[in-house]
Amino acid sequence: MVDQIHGDDRAMTRRRLMRGVAWAVPTLAVSVAAPAVAASQLGPEVGGSTQFQSSCSGTTQTLTINGTGSYPSQGTWISNVPSAPAPTSATLTAYYPTDLAPLTWTRLGTGSPAWTVPVVDTSVAQISGYTAYSSTYSGAWTYDTPNRRFYNAARPHFQAVRSGRTCVTPVTIYVQRQVTLSGQAYSVRRGPSTLS
Repeated sequence: MVDQIHGDDRAMTRRRLMRGVAWAVPTLAVSVAAPAVAASQLGPEVGGSTQFQSSCSGTTQTLTINGTGSYPSQGTWISNVPSAPAPTSATLTAYYPTDLAPLTWTRLGTGSPAWTVPVVDTSVAQISGYTAYSSTYSGAWTYDTPNRRFYNAARPHFQAVRSGRTCVTPVTIYVQRQVTLSGQAYSVRRGPSTLS
């Protein structure tokens, strides 16, 4: 519902503004110039923390995706959402320079099977000079009430080893997280970031 403002009705009181907001569909952000209600009208936001590393020893280069810490220092989450329904899936996509390809990822012992082993993903938006590797999460979610946030309970932990080739340094990557909630995909991309 969109309110039309005519003539003397332009002087919108806070009470009238709140009444209009109460009828709004709670999807994304509501665009109003009202700081008092803006904070409560934020839409879903995807975030998270995972360590990405690269190390070289002679002609062997090891790349690691490590999300094995505890929430809130590690994990994938979606904030500014109600306690139901829970998300249905999440995807973690890491874009590595094509110079490193092909990369074959394996699960490390502390990695959860709720995250699939990363594979080349051509269905996501591509970045020139990079290859996208995606891992999908289909496990349980936990709700953090004070932060209005769902976070995943399992952690990704993967490794790719390149042997017999020159190490590529520095390694610059992009990372994209996507969470699906109520049939809608929300995502955020970060980068470029240089691995140490």
